[in-house]
Amino acid sequence: FTILVLAGAGQRASIPSSPIALTPPGSPSPAASATPELAATVSDLHLLATSTSGRWRLVGMLQNDSGFPARSIVIKASLIDGLGRAHGTQDIVAAESSLEPGERTPFEAFFTEAPAGSRASVHVSGYLPAEARGAAAELSGLEAAPTGDGGLAVFGLVRAAGSSPVEVRDLVIALRASPGGDLIGVALRTAGVTRLEPGQ
Repeated sequence: FTILVLAGAGQRASIPSSPIALTPPGSPSPAASATPELAATVSDLHLLATSTSGRWRLVGMLQNDSGFPARSIVIKASLIDGLGRAHGTQDIVAAESSLEPGERTPFEAFFTEAPAGSRASVHVSGYLPAEARGAAAELSGLEAAPTGDGGLAVFGLVRAAGSSPVEVRDLVIALRASPGGDLIGVALRTAGVTRLEPGQ
């Protein structure tokens, strides 16, 4: 599951940020199989300047539009300059370890250069089929507060909302500049293994 919280605004470069419909290039398996293509949509695509001079961070959200769950989703990201040349092409792993149909995950990629007038090219380059999770987690009371060292602390409650126990291993945090505002960062925090019985 993804936690959406508030954070301070960051710098943005002028890069198209409208949703991009993905047309995946086929099954990631080199052998012939019945593995279907993963239909997905990218949104909230933004290029942000980092505190390190000359480095840029591309952030976005990916939604599983297929009728089946997927895991270990690999995303290929590049910046395309005005002449159509690709810069910094890389494979990144989506923040969420698996996605049910309709679920979203944030992702980020880092670049050492962002040529003027660049646009982002993002598509799913691989994934593995997954089994449906069945268990459901519900989040509430989310708050964000600055820390003394300039960081950001996130607080909230997690509850097992379904009829099955839930094991919380990691928290994926997508940072936005304001409620409903631009996506400006992604963080993954290990929560250990916390087992919650139904209703807890």
